[in-house]
Amino acid sequence: MGGAGVLEHRAGIRGGARAGRGQPAGQRGAVRGSVSGQRRLGAGADQRGLCLYRRRRGAFDRARRQRADLDLYPQDGLRRVAPPPVTLRTRRLRLRPLVRADVPALVAALDDYDVSKWLTVVPYPYGEADALAFLDHQKGAAPLAALGIFDDQGFAGVIGAADGLGYWLGRAHHGKGYMREAAAAVVARFFASSDAAALTSGYFEGNAASARVLAGLGFVADGQDRVMSRAQRAEVVLNRVILHRAEWQARHAG
Repeated sequence: MGGAGVLEHRAGIRGGARAGRGQPAGQRGAVRGSVSGQRRLGAGADQRGLCLYRRRRGAFDRARRQRADLDLYPQDGLRRVAPPPVTLRTRRLRLRPLVRADVPALVAALDDYDVSKWLTVVPYPYGEADALAFLDHQKGAAPLAALGIFDDQGFAGVIGAADGLGYWLGRAHHGKGYMREAAAAVVARFFASSDAAALTSGYFEGNAASARVLAGLGFVADGQDRVMSRAQRAEVVLNRVILHRAEWQARHAG
């Protein structure tokens, strides 16, 4: 998979919930994102790309419009304190923050056009400098910003939901149902640890696998955008999707 998410999404992601300065008490923002279904993963159904700020280079990127920003700076002039890392476990997978030792595997997986062509800002070819810049940018980021996906054999892909849901899987891991499994765990943690009214994502037009993954999680259509795919060096259609908290809670009630 690839795209805006690691799954087989090849679109961009965007989103953000903000408890911003001057925001009315109790107001909730929706985390929105555009995902290129297989932006980063490739032709599998388990990949999707995560859109971060355009200045970021690496495994994730953001193609976004109107978002409620997640304000990580409580007050101007105060130094941001890095939150504790998050590690999640599913039946077959372990999700944890990426470290320097993961760079070779990250490069090997993303330096694959069948993966990067479904992502928004991930370049092709993809090298060590790109991976190191991505890891450096994650220092002090929100706990769910970027988690490596690992199975019993090692690195499989990346997923994140701080700024909208985004993910991608290396081509060797497509078709195993990994992205659905990883995304379900991340979405659950996202809603449990935030007041966001919704979470957004997206996938590139033609990325049926990513569309199925998102639909299976409860995401529904939320319009379209035209975004640039850096790897394809072309403009593509991004299908935006959204998952409302109320819908997610209803699906998991009882």
